[in-house]
Amino acid sequence: VPVMVAGIVLGPVWALVVAAASLASLGGIFWLDVQGLLPPSLAPGTKGNLYSAVAIPIVASAVLFFALVRDLEQLAAASAKLAEERLAERQRADLRATLFGAISEVGRFALETRDMSKLAKVAASRLEAAMPGSRVRVVLAPNRGSDLARVAGTDGVRDLDPRTERALAALVGASPGMVTWPPDLIRALFGVEADRPLPGLAAPILLSREPVGFVVGLPPEDPTCVPVVAPGTPLIADLLAAAYARSEAEYRMMQAQKLEVVGRLAGGVAHDFNNLLTAMRALVDDLHADVAGRRHGEETVALLESAIDRGALVAGQLLAVSKRPRGVSGPCDVARALRGVQPLLERLMPDECRLVLAVADEALWADVDIASLEQLMLNLVVNAVEAMPSGGTVTVTAEGVDGGIDVRVQDTGTGMDERVRARIFDPFFTTKADGTGLGMAVVRDITRRYGALVDVDSKPGEGTTITLRFRARSPSDQDDSIGESSRPDASTFEGLEVLLVEDNELVRVGVERMLVGMGCSVEAVGDGQQALSRLEAGASYDLLVTDLHMPGMSGESLAGHPVVRDRVRGVLIASGDRAPSKHVTAGKRVEFVEKPFDRRTLASAIRRVVGGPVHG
Repeated sequence: VPVMVAGIVLGPVWALVVAAASLASLGGIFWLDVQGLLPPSLAPGTKGNLYSAVAIPIVASAVLFFALVRDLEQLAAASAKLAEERLAERQRADLRATLFGAISEVGRFALETRDMSKLAKVAASRLEAAMPGSRVRVVLAPNRGSDLARVAGTDGVRDLDPRTERALAALVGASPGMVTWPPDLIRALFGVEADRPLPGLAAPILLSREPVGFVVGLPPEDPTCVPVVAPGTPLIADLLAAAYARSEAEYRMMQAQKLEVVGRLAGGVAHDFNNLLTAMRALVDDLHADVAGRRHGEETVALLESAIDRGALVAGQLLAVSKRPRGVSGPCDVARALRGVQPLLERLMPDECRLVLAVADEALWADVDIASLEQLMLNLVVNAVEAMPSGGTVTVTAEGVDGGIDVRVQDTGTGMDERVRARIFDPFFTTKADGTGLGMAVVRDITRRYGALVDVDSKPGEGTTITLRFRARSPSDQDDSIGESSRPDASTFEGLEVLLVEDNELVRVGVERMLVGMGCSVEAVGDGQQALSRLEAGASYDLLVTDLHMPGMSGESLAGHPVVRDRVRGVLIASGDRAPSKHVTAGKRVEFVEKPFDRRTLASAIRRVVGGPVHG
């Protein structure tokens, strides 16, 4: 009873103490009994009861002892397990600390470098060093100067063949996680020979939700170590994606700055070029009367006019590069325009290539001007020819579809993969050794100007089809009153008093001859101040024809001057590089004509300003 009470109240240790005391008492009694020192009054039965009274606690203490030993063993096992868990947690914490240290080091390096290959190599080596026994590689998509992907690791940066790249993309996709590497990919990515598939992990480097590379890992041979690679690869992939996005943004900013510089230069050259063409066209109009009846005279003048038109197309390309808003005119009969440009396109064809033009006989009126359409065809056909180094066929078709006019240029050339097709409209992007990368950029700018759509359908080895969809538009009657002749008769605007303002003497003489040839009474000056002096002196005119760009006072400022509004019936602004601001042309008295122009175009613009022919 004392042993049990001590065990319940004080615990098993005190129960053992009481049992030890009982055991000592039993030993003492037994020694006294052997020595005969016990009182004779203790009969044998009494001694038996005494021994039993002492032996029972001993048995009870033995039971408690073994129970305590069992509890102690369980306690020891639990303590050992807890110690192992704490050790594993400390090891994981150390791994995470090492891993995040490596990632922060890669992040600092990413701020210092703009070379994605170097960054990928550093990322792979630091991640591999942070996870002993693992192998890590970074795969990057082809850069702007190569068609091959790259794989970076501790062994350097090397090219990855397209077949391996496609197999990797198909295996990983756009979702990170555990993968099973086949032996051929293990050999190609990690340089390790394997006779069976091995578990690993891959994380895509996503840019606009599209993978531009992958961080791939092959853990140690021990399968339990596979999750060790898991924390690092997605973090490194996100870091590389941010660096890649920054690199792309910087590249596009540099390209935009380069394009802006080129655009300014191109705009200035185009302005001067268009002035020259305007003067040439005006003088060619004068030649028509002089060469009438002469042998080959009309043919020579026609060739000069054609050369001037081609020069205008070149100037238009320069202006498209400069991204300056130009005057948009139209519509035009697409079928007729394509048949007209066919001879020029055929001259672009080498011997091993041929042009097929398939357009309807009926008119296809679209919201685009003839010059822009010819420029689009020249760019697209030249690109198609260059895509067929071994020869082939370029087919140009036009048809009306669902309220629009579709113009298609189809070639049988090498075609494009998805990566090239996604960048064909980028300025200065080219796959040709001597290309400028401006042809398709010009196509995009022209189609945007007219609100047209561009669709590119191409596959490697299957050729390319580019479809331009213009808005259908009813033919304008603004030129009908001029007649079919491109040279109006001298009485078209007989009696119309015109003040001509042009700083370029050659253009001023040419345009003055045009106006005089149409029956106008012309007074020509060289700048806006001289024009204002005439008006302030009391002169009045039916029409003011002014250049947009002039020293001292621009054509826009001159057109908006109060004296001009009071003393001039209408204003016609001419320019070869851009249209005037919309607030200037918002009124019905101000119109715009694009340089270079011929007599018919000038007469049409004048009629829109003054509202009809003037006789006396």
